[in-house]
Amino acid sequence: MSISLTQFIKHDFHDVKDKQASLEFVEKSIKRIQRSLGLESYDIKPDLFEYDETIFYIEFELPVYDVNIQLRNGFWEISSGYRHCQLFMHSNGYFWLRAAAFDIARALGQEEAWHMNEYHSYDYTEFDIENEDFDRWLSVVRKEFKGRIPEFDINHIIEQGKDAWMQSQAPVHHDSFAECRAQFEEIQESLGDGVRLLGLYRSGNYYRCMKDGRLMLVQHSTLSPFRLTNIDKILHGGPGWTNFIIVRNGLSAVFNKRGTQLTDFVKGTFTLELGDYHNGAYDIVIINEEAGIKKIISGR
Repeated sequence: MSISLTQFIKHDFHDVKDKQASLEFVEKSIKRIQRSLGLESYDIKPDLFEYDETIFYIEFELPVYDVNIQLRNGFWEISSGYRHCQLFMHSNGYFWLRAAAFDIARALGQEEAWHMNEYHSYDYTEFDIENEDFDRWLSVVRKEFKGRIPEFDINHIIEQGKDAWMQSQAPVHHDSFAECRAQFEEIQESLGDGVRLLGLYRSGNYYRCMKDGRLMLVQHSTLSPFRLTNIDKILHGGPGWTNFIIVRNGLSAVFNKRGTQLTDFVKGTFTLELGDYHNGAYDIVIINEEAGIKKIISGR
């Protein structure tokens, strides 16, 4: 049975029973995230779900990262649809789920996060996520771990080999993001003046950056600029997709992780779906109904 991944990021807002105050806090946080992650051109709005006058919750979807972020008492709950075991997957030391959490935490002014499985978040029998606050969750988890929550240790995971994600891992990890901060600062310094690194989470093999107020991409190992400029938006097909979509002047095209263009720039919205599985990978189905495109490519 697969077990879902949840991630918590702290905040200092506790008036979660006050609907208007909660909406204002979420809207303010969204603007902060947009500025930090270069998402000003993306339409991000809070969704308010009401059961009655006193019971409600507020969440928003974060594009590019393709996660849902829900306001809780003293913390944000991040859900991505990933399995907990996928937290321990990496590509040559690039842990994409950790990179995403680092970027979001940094955008919210935080330097740490907690990764856990569903049985230590919304399905935790020792914690009422709807009514209790972060400090209560932390005290319960610390008691379970006898005072010491494991730190997310990438070196230890890498030493376990490529099958680390299949091995038994602790259900909760704290993450101080020490390596992420060092890497971010090193890349930013290498990019030089005029180019701002937006985060460590990649679009294919590329980092998202800003220059002169416009989005751009740089290759993750060489830091060489992507050949296309004047990018309005960069989208992903959904959580975990290495292919990405570039929007320019109202038209969009799909690219693979290496930056090879797979479609023309056309009107309409692209969606990506999994196709048949063969030769060790799923095919990818590229669909744009308005443009009349349905194209199958290899997922390798």
